[in-house]
Amino acid sequence: MLKKELEAKNKHLEDRVELLSIELNKARIVADEWESENTTLRQIEDARNDEEYLYVKKMRNRQDVEWDRSIIAYNMRRVWDNDSLRAFRMNEKFNYALTVNHILQSASLMLIAYVLYNYLGV
Repeated sequence: MLKKELEAKNKHLEDRVELLSIELNKARIVADEWESENTTLRQIEDARNDEEYLYVKKMRNRQDVEWDRSIIAYNMRRVWDNDSLRAFRMNEKFNYALTVNHILQSASLMLIAYVLYNYLGV
């Protein structure tokens, strides 16, 4: 009698273990599905965050450019208001320096082209 009771309990426990392993496998499958959904959602969220970051960065760059332009405009107005002749002379010197720089660059390029053509035969 005791042997039969022990076998019945053993069979019951084996059935219980089998049911629990089936439930565990179901839970693992559900967990894997949730994991893949969470991964997909995280990827979507990361992509959105990247887009938002790039948009914010672009707007900040625009704002910085606008700010720089306004500072330059303000400084130019201040210079012209304070001493327009000095500003005009500074502008003339700047234009002269640009012209001289352009002439020097052109001359150096012509010299390089001359050397390449005459001496190297390119």
